[in-house]
Amino acid sequence: MIYLFFFEILIIYLTISICSKNSNIITKFIPAIDYPNKRKLHKKPTPLIGGIILILIIILSLLFNYLFFNSEIYYEILVISLIAFVLGLVDDIRDLSPYLKLSTLFMIIFFFLYLNNQYIIKDIYLMTIDRTFYLKDISIFFTILCLLLLINSSNMTDGISGLFLGIYIIFFSYLEISNLGINIFNFSIIISLIFLLYFNFRNYFFMGDSGVFLLTILFAFQLINSYYSPNNSINSIEEIFILLMLPGIDMFRIFLERLINRKNPFKPDRNHFHHILQTKISNIKLLIFYFGLILFPLILFKLNILQPYKIIILFSFIYLFILFYFKNKIKNL
Repeated sequence: MIYLFFFEILIIYLTISICSKNSNIITKFIPAIDYPNKRKLHKKPTPLIGGIILILIIILSLLFNYLFFNSEIYYEILVISLIAFVLGLVDDIRDLSPYLKLSTLFMIIFFFLYLNNQYIIKDIYLMTIDRTFYLKDISIFFTILCLLLLINSSNMTDGISGLFLGIYIIFFSYLEISNLGINIFNFSIIISLIFLLYFNFRNYFFMGDSGVFLLTILFAFQLINSYYSPNNSINSIEEIFILLMLPGIDMFRIFLERLINRKNPFKPDRNHFHHILQTKISNIKLLIFYFGLILFPLILFKLNILQPYKIIILFSFIYLFILFYFKNKIKNL
């Protein structure tokens, strides 16, 4: 069986490699291309085909799982992920307005949760005070809000090659480590993301909204499912917050600054944490540093070195210190 798994990984690698190196053929049929401008630093038009490649990978993984493995797969999550992918792909081609994307995502998620209420966040358990809060009537809207915030924060990390994919390698790996058993399908996705990271970092393609929407929705509903599953050790809202903390805090800070400065909170700029780091350190060092900042509080939590709320407070101060340090260095240039 292990040989079949390695054969699957080989097929996936060849698929990613062939698609990456022949992206011009794909963009002839699907004109999703990111063109350079004053805000974007890449020097040549780059295909936004990461989501398309990821869809092919998922299809291959499903095929192998059907023929050779018996790993648990939640097909309803794959369906909504596919719908989100289509919306993202349309945006990559047509550049939809942020409000249209937001409202469409809201409706897509709402109808999915209406039909699959097992994915609604009905309660949140706070480990710090050992108490569960039941959300009752606001549960479906709370779930939608959490998903939209995660999608938006994930989209903000897709500004530097390798960053978004590296973050989700960590997210999916943490989810898999927290499982009591091995899910071959998820493990295949993790290995595939590592291959995608390699080609993405070399600027063969960008993930685009199609890739961001697809991967974020796929992860988010698996995370919710894990939260309620007895076969997963993730059981507190603090642990989930610590896992998603860095992109989330940066998104909140950016939105707050834009509102204070009376700017459109959805208008993109180069004020993100990774953009500020990019002015002083190379991309490879930036990725290592950023991933380290995600892993650091998770390690503290898993080793039970500090209580969850202390980890959150400590990390918030570390984030603000690094942010202001690099901003001051930029001002002093």
